[in-house]
Amino acid sequence: MDQVLIYVGAGLAVGLAGFGVALGQAMIAKESIEILGKNPKLVATLQTYTVLGIALTETAAIYGLVIAFNIV
Repeated sequence: MDQVLIYVGAGLAVGLAGFGVALGQAMIAKESIEILGKNPKLVATLQTYTVLGIALTETAAIYGLVIAFNIV
């Protein structure tokens, strides 16, 4: 039974981290598209900040994966 709970905990660590990251990246993309629609001259700057924001958000998923590996 203990082994089952360990795997459930690892799955929850990855799953919840992935869910949070997906929501965060969706919000970043939504705001980026809205700003781009209002001011198309900001394409280069906005693209840089969007990629940076998505990359920083993605680190939370990596932390979740590391925690899952440490649990198992």
